Amino acid sequence: PPPTLTATPTPTMTPSPTNSPAGTLTPVYTSTPTGTPPSCCYSIVSQWGTFGINNAQFNFPIDVDVDPSGNVYVLDEENGRIQVFDGCGNYLNQWPVPNQDVGIAVSKDGTLVYAAAMNVNVYTLDGTLFGTLARNPADSFYGPINLDAQNNVYGGHGVYAYEYNTYGTLLNTYNYEKNFGIESNPNIYDVAVDGAGYVFTADITYNFIEKLTNTGGFIKQWG
Repeated sequence: PPPTLTATPTPTMTPSPTNSPAGTLTPVYTSTPTGTPPSCCYSIVSQWGTFGINNAQFNFPIDVDVDPSGNVYVLDEENGRIQVFDGCGNYLNQWPVPNQDVGIAVSKDGTLVYAAAMNVNVYTLDGTLFGTLARNPADSFYGPINLDAQNNVYGGHGVYAYEYNTYGTLLNTYNYEKNFGIESNPNIYDVAVDGAGYVFTADITYNFIEKLTNTGGFIKQWG
């Protein structure tokens, strides 16, 4: 009879280490002979900051973002400012913002910084006010903001998630009570969008994540 062939598992490739810019995290992959996706192990590269009002001190640093060069922008809410650091934590700059601002995002081309609460103020990288995206005061953002590839602004507040264009025009409103049948006041804290345009929202009342189309169509919920 012909010999019996035994399947041999394909070995998992382990990537070689790569050089990373200062202040970035380099994932360390472990081998996975069972064929499951590789697990990533991260370690702290650096940390900085203490409580206070001086440079590199914070009072309720509520949000953070990074530009394409690796510089770190921290929205220091109770001190009413944005502080800028390089990837190693060295202080570079700061400028004042309204202390009710709750979200910060750097444009995809790394030229503008968006800070949001009642309005979205847009700054150049040296802190000069570039413009303001005036919005309906009732549509103030409750938590962090995010930008898509066209720099449209996404944020959430209560039962709503919102999308505005770079001129402050409302493009989409996602009403979770009306559109998705969620009762008893869900609280949409954060909204993100991926490279394909799918929208992800985080609810801190019912502790779930939802995936939507860019027009608000429901795809999936978990949590």
